[in-house]
Amino acid sequence: MKNNILETCQKCGGALKSISEPDRSPLIMECPDCKHREFAEIQIPPPWPPAEDKMKYKNIHAAIHNFGHSFLSLMNYVDDVYVRDQLWDLRSQGYDIEINWLTGTFSPADRATPVITKSIDQYAATLKKHLMSHHLEPACLREIKLLIPARGRITMQALDDRNKMYRIHVNELK
Repeated sequence: MKNNILETCQKCGGALKSISEPDRSPLIMECPDCKHREFAEIQIPPPWPPAEDKMKYKNIHAAIHNFGHSFLSLMNYVDDVYVRDQLWDLRSQGYDIEINWLTGTFSPADRATPVITKSIDQYAATLKKHLMSHHLEPACLREIKLLIPARGRITMQALDDRNKMYRIHVNELK
């Protein structure tokens, strides 16, 4: 099996041959012995950076929203503790919370628990890959922050290399 594509016929065990155009999906493989056909989906990764545009500034809002929403979701738990519960506790005590994703810093620093710190480190390590999946060049972003005020809406914000500020609200903690 190569790239999740069968090389032998499941019916008679003969060698399969491609009868479709190369680099096309679905790939059609046929056994010359029994004429049995197998179909396989092939995935061709897009080139990076995209030929038509190296940086997709229009995707910054979506990228930072998704990243912030993921961090605040129930999927973010460390050592069997939901990170959002600890953030909610700090918020309800009147603390304004700020996470700088490029530096991995948490404010107020004296209130950072080991769970919060570990989660921030894990998410910060995935930031570059996340941005690239949105066709964004990480070096073009000067600032990416999650702002959780004691009162008010939770916001993700980013500053690009053109000094344009992007702000988008993230669903409230419940």
